[in-house]
Amino acid sequence: MYYATKIFSFAMAHNLLEHKGLCKNFHGHNYKLHVTIKSNNLIDDNNNEQYKSSNGMLMDFNDLKRIVERYIIGVYDHSMLIWDRSDDQYDNQLYKVLLELSEEVPTDSYDINKESLKIWRVSYRPTAENMCYHFYKILKDYIEQENSNPIDIKLHSIKIYETDTAYAEYIGDE
Repeated sequence: MYYATKIFSFAMAHNLLEHKGLCKNFHGHNYKLHVTIKSNNLIDDNNNEQYKSSNGMLMDFNDLKRIVERYIIGVYDHSMLIWDRSDDQYDNQLYKVLLELSEEVPTDSYDINKESLKIWRVSYRPTAENMCYHFYKILKDYIEQENSNPIDIKLHSIKIYETDTAYAEYIGDE
């Protein structure tokens, strides 16, 4: 199995509503996002074109960069994630206002030129673990469909560092 990883950086704010620790407060991170792709096939030394990739690589890192910047970085960089529990029982007045100003994260298409406050309402508590899974679901099909190599590429994992010493990771089940 071959693996290739590209690392991205973005800044985003969130809070962990009803958390007992400091993360219950709105705060931000300079996140590091590791996107890892994989394939069984890379290059055949006998020139078997069926399994030969372009220039002996899984995917050009610039192609991977284009996909991740369009669907993740362009959407989430310098934004805020808030959890919409859909139960209208928010005690925090600021939280109520933010929900009114927020937009649901688009699922079908991402318009990165949209003028907004970039406050995204999500259906999950915005922990690093849940963000990994959410970003994995977003990127999986795009990476597999927008691959210009004739080899079968899969998204392997998403890893998100909140700090230099703390990260979460989601590894796909394929």
